[in-house]
Amino acid sequence: MSSYGCFRAYTSREDELALKRFDKLINECLRINTERVRLVHGTWHIVGGAVHLSRNTFKSAEYFATYEDLMKLIEAMNDAFEEFATIMLDRDGKWGPIVKYLHDEKTIGQGHSQS
Repeated sequence: MSSYGCFRAYTSREDELALKRFDKLINECLRINTERVRLVHGTWHIVGGAVHLSRNTFKSAEYFATYEDLMKLIEAMNDAFEEFATIMLDRDGKWGPIVKYLHDEKTIGQGHSQS
């Protein structure tokens, strides 16, 4: 279910799909950020990648043991960046329904709007 329930009442089917994509993108960004924390704050070893201690569980684990592991994270970040642009802009390059909604609700600054 979309986290923008009040927006749902007056959206088209296309806008509803954009909202679902937006929710999925936000969840992917949260996952990427968790990986980013491990990458940046882990203790790196010459062989074996990074060891990160979770603040929630106080358990340590190894991450990014191979070049491929790092490339997967980079690819996920690039994919999320591209998805963000396709969700936020409409076909004409104007702000899409999500940005318009956030702007109307005054959750983003007036100076950032696009006519």
